[in-house]
Amino acid sequence: MAGKENGDAALRKAVSDIFLELRGPVYRYLLGSLEPEEAEDATQEAFLRLFTEFQAGRRIEHACAWVFQTAHNLAVDRHRRSAREEHWDENAWKSIEDKLMEPGPDAQHVVLEKERLKSLRAAISRLTPQERRCTELRAEGLRYREIAEVLGVRISSVQNYLARAIEKVMRRSDAS
Repeated sequence: MAGKENGDAALRKAVSDIFLELRGPVYRYLLGSLEPEEAEDATQEAFLRLFTEFQAGRRIEHACAWVFQTAHNLAVDRHRRSAREEHWDENAWKSIEDKLMEPGPDAQHVVLEKERLKSLRAAISRLTPQERRCTELRAEGLRYREIAEVLGVRISSVQNYLARAIEKVMRRSDAS
């Protein structure tokens, strides 16, 4: 009995360590397509599923990719249930702008930053959902192989999505 308790404690510690490392990135990724409450629920559900997998004795090679893929699948399931079209609403953009904006020393700096963010927002809004997902996952530090696992596509597709996304954003920023 003591062996099982020690094993469960070690398992909880392992999942807790992964949770502490990936909770923020997974939550931020999910915020791209879910409301904050839904993103929080899906984040927790992904880690509960990881614990269940480990508890069942299943081996997971790349926990980071596995958690992101599970979170991604949970978000897709939530979208299917709600039949809500994927978009970033005004509140999400305002939240991003608030986080990125540093108080500038003068009004000119603030105006320039707002224009830059407005241009970035316009460029990102023109990305396809797959391009946006790839970009978000890459921004969270996932490698191409991991992004491919999460989205269920080939690595070459990830490369193409990211290249197109960068090109679209760069083209848009050059036009501004």
